[in-house]
Amino acid sequence: GRVKRMLDNAESVVNVCLIPSFLQSYVNNFEIQNSHRNAQSRGVKLRCITEIKEDNIEKCRQLMSTAEIRHLPNVIGILLVTEKEFFNDIDPLPFSSSSQLLYGYLEEVVKQHLDIFENLWNNGITVEERIQQIEKEKDQEETRLIETSTQFHNFMINCLQDAIEKDW
Repeated sequence: GRVKRMLDNAESVVNVCLIPSFLQSYVNNFEIQNSHRNAQSRGVKLRCITEIKEDNIEKCRQLMSTAEIRHLPNVIGILLVTEKEFFNDIDPLPFSSSSQLLYGYLEEVVKQHLDIFENLWNNGITVEERIQQIEKEKDQEETRLIETSTQFHNFMINCLQDAIEKDW
């Protein structure tokens, strides 16, 4: 479809911002990955922003074979922008019947989308940094044995206070 065509037509850059739930479909799509490899062989710079979580690290590693990846929390929708054109799908379920697709090729609008992506890119962190964060969070997980109702009560109060402080 349109994504493959844009990858095939790119001359210098392909910037992609993906909602995490779509990352697996993107990485597992043979045509898209073939277009990634073809673009890479033409010297096209491929960059991807997504929210890297414990459950999608392997897909990110797969994508790293053809693209540079950055982590940004709370990514929504899809943005694909090349030096010539852009494509947006702002629906939380990409390419669904309720999708709100936006495509354009006007130079000024493409430049604006390139600038938006660049800003997001500069605010993201590398895959390596994010994987270290996730592994550190896993290492900090602990198991506690709560033996009395008072200990349970205090534990629950502390959890609720932490949640309130973090605005959950």
